[in-house]
Amino acid sequence: MIRLSEQDLLPSAETGVNSPFPYENQLLNKLVWSRKPATFQVDLTPGSYLAHLTFCDRSLRRRRHGPMKITINNQVVADQLIITTGKRIDLREVVEIKDGKLTIDFACLPDQDWFISALSINPVAPTITHTPVTKWVREEPLVIRASVTGVNPIRQVILNYQTENERGYHMIIMAPLTSNLYSTTIPSAYLQQGKNINYYITALDSLGREASFGSFEHPFPMAVVNTENYSPSFFHLPPSKVQKEQDFKLKFSVRPLEEVEKVTLLYKSLGDQFNQVTMERESEEYVGNIPSSLLLPDCLVKYRFIVMFKGGTIQLYPNPITAFPYFQVMVD
Repeated sequence: MIRLSEQDLLPSAETGVNSPFPYENQLLNKLVWSRKPATFQVDLTPGSYLAHLTFCDRSLRRRRHGPMKITINNQVVADQLIITTGKRIDLREVVEIKDGKLTIDFACLPDQDWFISALSINPVAPTITHTPVTKWVREEPLVIRASVTGVNPIRQVILNYQTENERGYHMIIMAPLTSNLYSTTIPSAYLQQGKNINYYITALDSLGREASFGSFEHPFPMAVVNTENYSPSFFHLPPSKVQKEQDFKLKFSVRPLEEVEKVTLLYKSLGDQFNQVTMERESEEYVGNIPSSLLLPDCLVKYRFIVMFKGGTIQLYPNPITAFPYFQVMVD
């Protein structure tokens, strides 16, 4: 869409006043004109667009303009157009863009002029605005909202969704909350299984033109998490000593495994600087290594585990509130 900048809303010498005009008057005072043919090109994605051209000269030096000829993508939309002094004319034309370009040509007779005071280009198909939901709490109703606008009235907006174990999509009509805002709710009882939900949104206007936010092949994924009504448990058996010149391999178990996002090993062996490494999951436990290069004889190694759950909760093991904050082991 081509828009005016904020500068176009400020007073200017052309208005001849020291206070702002209403938006419409400012729009109509910012005209472009010439006595020579000119071409304007706008790069657009392929699709249908509504080009809206406004012609009106209300400047202090207002006058008659034309005759002029206007062509959009080689299609004549006005021929021998004359704008009389102070009169406003609006032209609207639906244009199909296939090669990614919209070209507007202006021409006039010798010693005459062409002009335009405003131009806007809008997609004819509905426009869907939505912030993707990336995480949903299983026990709560799933609410999806989207803003849908269009040149033509919106007939329906549909949420298409599936769980990770389903091949097809369920369809549910989104209800209008306001003139542009649509919403729907999926009861939590329906989505009790699985760890992910895929969804996309489609909209249809009164002329049958359709738009999509996401698609069947490329939906938006949403992680499913449980509320924190579980008590996690941890297990780790620290060794009595660590052998020098060997990597210190640590194993750590946490339950429930399906709620764990990642486990980080935080350790210190030399000096006061702590190091950290993301532990790898192997079957039913997490494994991490402290390099042998950091394990000198008679060195005291301190370490603990940082567990991040899918719900965003972080827990430390050992718990520094109830126990010594680190496991400690000597290098032999």
